[in-house]
Amino acid sequence: MFGLFSENKLVDVAEAGDLDTVKAEIARGVDVNSLGMFKATALMMASANGHLDVVDFLLQQKETDVDAVNAGGTTALMNVAGFGHMEIV
Repeated sequence: MFGLFSENKLVDVAEAGDLDTVKAEIARGVDVNSLGMFKATALMMASANGHLDVVDFLLQQKETDVDAVNAGGTTALMNVAGFGHMEIV
């Protein structure tokens, strides 16, 4: 299951809000900071789409880079605020 624009399953399933598969990908050793289209991380995509449970899980991973910047120069926090998901902020 890969999205139309990404070749990164972790980023795609985070974008879709599929927590079980996000957990499975992390458990099998996928880098939590791996990049999808436009250098987006799983945290960025879950945040932008308002998937609070996925965001919570990703933030529990000590390796998660909350300050990562995508190709457009935005972080996960900027994405979440920009899309109006204030419950995640």
